[in-house]
Amino acid sequence: MSKAHARPDLDGAKFHLHMCALAEELEYAALYAFAHRKLTDLLIANIIVPEKFVSLVDAAFRTTLRDEEGWIKRLVVVAALIQQTKHYTYKQQDAFRDMVKRDEYPAFWKMYSEVREENSHLLGLMGMAKEKRRERTRLSAKERPAGATTMAGRVGKSRSERKEEARRTAAVIKGLESMGLE
Repeated sequence: MSKAHARPDLDGAKFHLHMCALAEELEYAALYAFAHRKLTDLLIANIIVPEKFVSLVDAAFRTTLRDEEGWIKRLVVVAALIQQTKHYTYKQQDAFRDMVKRDEYPAFWKMYSEVREENSHLLGLMGMAKEKRRERTRLSAKERPAGATTMAGRVGKSRSERKEEARRTAAVIKGLESMGLE
């Protein structure tokens, strides 16, 4: 790789975003597919604090990234929705909205609204699971049903809860695949 393409300042997701852009520039399909897959894995599977996520939104929507098909931008929007629905507290959600201003990122918010509307049923399932987790952590030790704690003292999940979580996760993955975000 030439020094013109070296980017030691980039971490994880931003690095793979840069690799997608480089692969597009070089018209290197295999590199693009690999970088896109790694970017998807990092954005969907990990909790990314709002401050870092804003830099990804900025990189995807404000750079000279060609993104002819719009897959990268859509992936960033889907990841933002998942982060907000599954991981962020209400305070973090507000902070994210404050940092990604509507007048500065109109393309992001337009796509955000479209994707949210298209996938409201999946987001609702994820939100319900998040609320269930919050409720379970609010229960005091006396209010917990017998056998609800593990040996480590943490709230354990029943077999049916684990199956339900696996079913919901499969539904989210199927939804992402149907949007072309494998």
